[in-house]
Amino acid sequence: MSKRSNSKVVQRALRRATEDPFFLASALETYRSLSGLDDVALANYLDCSTEDMIRLAFCRRPVTDAMTFRREVEQIAAYASVRAERLAQLLREVDSLETLRKSATTRPGFLMAARDRVEEEGPTKDGGKKRRSRNDKGQDHKP
Repeated sequence: MSKRSNSKVVQRALRRATEDPFFLASALETYRSLSGLDDVALANYLDCSTEDMIRLAFCRRPVTDAMTFRREVEQIAAYASVRAERLAQLLREVDSLETLRKSATTRPGFLMAARDRVEEEGPTKDGGKKRRSRNDKGQDHKP
């Protein structure tokens, strides 16, 4: 197989891997789009070459809340020649974002709940401060 056709096969496989959460490619793509980084900048962040990024992309994505997360990240980092602590941070950020996205789609208004009221303070009869909540239309809510 020629180098050019091999490159096309790898690129096609990478595109497919970015759509499958089993592969690290999906987490790398999410982080890349979240951070506005291109391949070179992401490789610089992970302290590796773009060729190492391809090896990394085809690795199985570790589960961030598993007891084996640290060991798996260290093994993957050694295999792909990337910085383990940066890879772990990237995976945790992506996992947090994906969890928030799932919560927002399964519970409408989830992310807006903290923004629908404004807290105001006022005096109480004994000279202390009482908290009063108002929604964005100026209507009072009981705290």
